[in-house]
Formats: sequence, C-alpha cells, structure tokens
Amino acid sequence: MALDTTVKNVYGEVNGSNAKITWDKDTFAAKYELEYTMFDINGYAKNTTPLKASTKKNTYTIKGLGAGETVSVRIRAVGKGNVYGRWTSASNWSSSMNSLAPVKGIKASAVTKEDL
Repeated sequence: MALDTTVKNVYGEVNGSNAKITWDKDTFAAKYELEYTMFDINGYAKNTTPLKASTKKNTYTIKGLGAGETVSVRIRAVGKGNVYGRWTSASNWSSSMNSLAPVKGIKASAVTKEDL
C-alpha cells in the first residue's frame, strides 16, 4: 500500500501561545513528521534551522508563541519501512489571528429612527 502524495487539509488554530495543527489522517501512515519555524513580531526567524517533531496522531500542538508571532509549518506522512510522503507547502499561523485587541475610547449609544 502507498501513502497519499501529500498530507491533506492542514488546519491551524491559535489559542493564546499555542498553535494546534490538524490534518486529514492518511490510512497508510505510521507517523507524521513536522518541520516548523517560529517568527517574531517583526518577521525574523526565532530559530536558525526548522524545529522538527514527530507524532503518530494527525494533530500536533506547537507551544511558545508570543503576542503577534507567527509559525510556519510543513508536514509529511511516513509509512512503515520509512516510506515518505511529500512535504506539504508551508502554512502560516499567527498568535494574533484568533484574537482581537481591546478597543478603548468608544461609547455605545442608542440609535433611534430620528437619528437616521
């Protein structure tokens, strides 16, 4: 049996300083390999070579994102006997993607029909 060409439907969700990455399960994969780079708020890489991780699940949580920082991830499936699928294209998630900055100086007021 063969691996799918590449891991499909990669999705990331950032919650605070963690980025949870999920993807479709490959029936023939024994594990998945990830490579990721974290970037600071100015876009500079925090690590000089990609960090590597391996998991048997089709999800992985990257920890340690600071406010406004971004992580770039690519994933591949690995089958039994070290049969490797292709790397996915890099996908990026930011710690500011799922949060809104507090707004100051806005007052709410009722709008009536006469105001329009």
